[in-house]
Amino acid sequence: MAAFTIKQTVLRNILANAITQNTRIIDIAHELANDKLEIEKAKMINDFNDHKYSMEIKAGPKAENSSNSLGGYGNLFSFIGFVEGSNPIGNVTNILREYTFLKKSSRGARYLKNSVRYEFEVYFPAKEELRAETPFPWGMGDSWLFGIETYISGVNYYLYSRSKKFKTSRSGPAIQVGTDLRLGKFERPPFFIPAGDYISKILENFKKKFKK
Repeated sequence: MAAFTIKQTVLRNILANAITQNTRIIDIAHELANDKLEIEKAKMINDFNDHKYSMEIKAGPKAENSSNSLGGYGNLFSFIGFVEGSNPIGNVTNILREYTFLKKSSRGARYLKNSVRYEFEVYFPAKEELRAETPFPWGMGDSWLFGIETYISGVNYYLYSRSKKFKTSRSGPAIQVGTDLRLGKFERPPFFIPAGDYISKILENFKKKFKK
């Protein structure tokens, strides 16, 4: 009978290769990683929906200016010019939900001292994709989603009436007029206050959860 001794390092490498290439173990690792992704995705979506600017837009054309983005005058839904009955926040939520996922195949595996580390690629909407999917309702300018973070012009031409519905208005109780309302005697918003940290910050916080 012949006896052979296999060095511990050689045996360790053999076991490591067997484990890291086992498809069933990779599937289990993917399921565990996907569970984490779904938890973080739900948090990201909740952060977006619960943001005060999102909450106000969801409340529709007759909402209070709860975010104080317009100095208490009118509301974001009618100021941006969304069509009455539309759901712009819901549309963004659907994009975040549908296009945030974990790639099925593993990018690789590393055998550590007491464990195996599998890496999977996380996909989520890029800013450019969200920007393209959220144009201003009137078809001009950039993206309302990112405009909320920086600035949206036209506040001095924004006329709002909670009790009146304008025939030419998309949202109903508000229109953009041709006269600078700051020069008249109308009740008017003094300025637009950008959100600053909005969708960009929410995406960045999500991304940080999956950095190596």
